[in-house]
Amino acid sequence: MKSRRRISMILLMAASVFLFVFVSCGIPSYIVPTVSFTKGSTTYPATTFNISYKGDAVGEYGKVGLILLYYPDTGVVDSGDSTKIISKFSSNYKVSTYDGIVIDVKQDEPLFEINTSNTDTGTGKVYAFELEGKAVESPTYTFAMNREGDFNSVIELEYTQIEDTYVVRMIVDDELPPVYLTLDSDINLSATPYLNIFAAISVQSSQYSNIFWSSLSNVGTIRFSE
Repeated sequence: MKSRRRISMILLMAASVFLFVFVSCGIPSYIVPTVSFTKGSTTYPATTFNISYKGDAVGEYGKVGLILLYYPDTGVVDSGDSTKIISKFSSNYKVSTYDGIVIDVKQDEPLFEINTSNTDTGTGKVYAFELEGKAVESPTYTFAMNREGDFNSVIELEYTQIEDTYVVRMIVDDELPPVYLTLDSDINLSATPYLNIFAAISVQSSQYSNIFWSSLSNVGTIRFSE
């Protein structure tokens, strides 16, 4: 009887210690906001789109990040290639509703490739925009959407020249200065004069939470020449 009581006490103490450690380390909180993208106007050489984010505030250490991908092509991306790009992103990074994967991409290298239906360009390469020449970083990625709770943002992208370099100027808020996105220097813009733009939102509320990815969306096209 004493032996059984001793074993029960040991098990109870072990369970108490485990519960204390688990609670003190933080219980994972699953973030599943509602994110939608809406295409806006597209006029040479600019395009706009809207982000709608509906979800709880992500807390003191939270990060809501926007990632912008671009797909160089000879024209506006067809529906087949667009579907392939969205599907590839989902299988590589979104994975499930609750647990996404951190994106790690080397500077000036494509994020992934697809088998394109456009025979003129061969394999279709999808790149992540770099913010002012810096490699893509998590969890903010292309741009940190520093908002608490729900927000709606209109993003304007315009292909422009800064001194001798062509970049994409991004305006998120009229009250904030624009930021500049750079492209892979090896891209031949004369051969592929269209940038098809795709966007997704990532959210991470703390070091104990999941990484959430919205679905990738085709949000517009930038044309280099009329």
